[in-house]
Amino acid sequence: MLGSIEGFVGDEHQRWLKIAGGPKAEVLDATARTLTLSPSSIAVEMGCFVGYTAIRLGWRFGYKAKAAPTPDRGHKPSAVSAEFDAIHVCIARHHIDMARLSEHAEVWPGHVPWITPRFVELFGELGVGFAFMDHKGTRFHLDLADCRALRAFAAGAHLLCDNVLKPGAPEYLWAHHRSSRARSPPVPSGCPAALPLGSAVVWMLHEFMEPEAEDWMSLLDCTGDASR
Repeated sequence: MLGSIEGFVGDEHQRWLKIAGGPKAEVLDATARTLTLSPSSIAVEMGCFVGYTAIRLGWRFGYKAKAAPTPDRGHKPSAVSAEFDAIHVCIARHHIDMARLSEHAEVWPGHVPWITPRFVELFGELGVGFAFMDHKGTRFHLDLADCRALRAFAAGAHLLCDNVLKPGAPEYLWAHHRSSRARSPPVPSGCPAALPLGSAVVWMLHEFMEPEAEDWMSLLDCTGDASR
């Protein structure tokens, strides 16, 4: 399924469909490989679009990790993705079904600030083991603050953000450039070289199938949030 989506974007007339593929997918996969979700925690994506990354997260944290139902986990998914556009929700759910990962990944309709409290309501405090933000860069710092206020992040949780240069997440980047409250996470093996930036690390990458278009991804270690 991922190959089909990438093949669609590979047509130069279809580049309007932006996905976190190529080097961005390498960073996401390498980061996810360093984490093991507990039976009570989940991976969260904010901004599902057509389900490309939701499939990756469902495969990595669900199918690949063989997250079978347990008394703690029950039948809850390993990955949950939030999407505001109802048509995108339908498309993403279809792609996840085609990938045979609907048991491991779900798409929830709604605005991210409205859905964030639901993560805690359903999965409890400290229930988010990995988060990927790819929805609206000017909101990254606000939605991170909401997660922290709700104590959503589990011990050892990491937050990976896309498009922090283009379209941009200036307040989010500035906050972590100036921050000394958290340690900078180690760069996962298999990733390109990264630039330490305060409490985060940043990769300078190019968009999928667009080597001339530079963008950045940011990784934040949220370990300290669990003890607050």
